[in-house]
Amino acid sequence: MLEEIGRGSPDGRTKRRPIHCEECTIQIGDGYQETIPFEFVDDESSPRPKVMRVCWRCWESLNRRKAKRLGQSDGSSPGLIS
Repeated sequence: MLEEIGRGSPDGRTKRRPIHCEECTIQIGDGYQETIPFEFVDDESSPRPKVMRVCWRCWESLNRRKAKRLGQSDGSSPGLIS
């Protein structure tokens, strides 16, 4: 009985502390709406890319913005007929 005190959950996993999404600051972890953090690489950071731990919705949004930024940088103008 004394051996069970402070050993984490009975299935052998230790409970991790929640983290904050680096974009919207919600908490991510067991017992919260978002349980798994996702990594997003911010290529605009100079000189090294910044790796952010974010929630699923922010990861989707950041990837859409990145794709839009890359699409605009190639010089094409979507929606214009020449």
